[in-house]
Amino acid sequence: MPVSGDNYARYGGSTTSFTVTAGQTLLLVDCGTALVKAADFGVNEWPVFMTHYHFDHIQGLQFFRPFYEEGNSFTFYGHHPEGMSLQEAIATTFKPPFFPVAVEETQSTKKYVELEEGPLTVGGIDISHARLHHPQGVVGYRFSHSGSSIVIASDHEAGDLASDAALKELADGADILIHDAQYTPEDYEPHRGWGHSTWEDAVTMASDAGVRSLVLTSHDPWRTDDQIDDIVERARARFPDVSAAHEGMVITA
Repeated sequence: MPVSGDNYARYGGSTTSFTVTAGQTLLLVDCGTALVKAADFGVNEWPVFMTHYHFDHIQGLQFFRPFYEEGNSFTFYGHHPEGMSLQEAIATTFKPPFFPVAVEETQSTKKYVELEEGPLTVGGIDISHARLHHPQGVVGYRFSHSGSSIVIASDHEAGDLASDAALKELADGADILIHDAQYTPEDYEPHRGWGHSTWEDAVTMASDAGVRSLVLTSHDPWRTDDQIDDIVERARARFPDVSAAHEGMVITA
């Protein structure tokens, strides 16, 4: 959920959305409430890579102005949830009584691409992906261009051997790893199985995969700025190049 107030002023309270840019290409990753800030980027083609369809990762799309405007084109990439197509997953959040506008009433054009095995290339950016560990499934992505790479594992619970191995392979030697760190080791146990990692798990993955920099993300909604600062300091004692994702953050790989 989005949060606001003095305790969240530095890291911000929007839910997850990233942009990935290289040259003239711009990609979106997830559609949380931060998505609305991309509306003025001045592009008409919007490739959108979905990690999963939990509400915090899609709730910004309903309020994204370009989605309603003729002349804009959206291509959604992702794995389909069990029992429905990718297109149905996107459309579900646009129907009454949950939202007054149906997706077919919006003026932009849409395409839906189910991810298949193996990498793909969009606008000169090479994209690899892997299934990770989260309720109802989640996808982690690696974006590479001109020798630089960034990996996004925004929602992932460490401890599943197959998923951990897949993420280690995906992140191997990457410049940047953005990794779920919702919990501390002290508050993880009551949340086991909820689909999120601790900062210690993120540090372990960064070390094992040999990445250059680690960015902690998926902060608990009730985690204050000062508490996130404390987590970063604890993580830096184990891995020197650690920061915490914040609203408006720009990362150069």
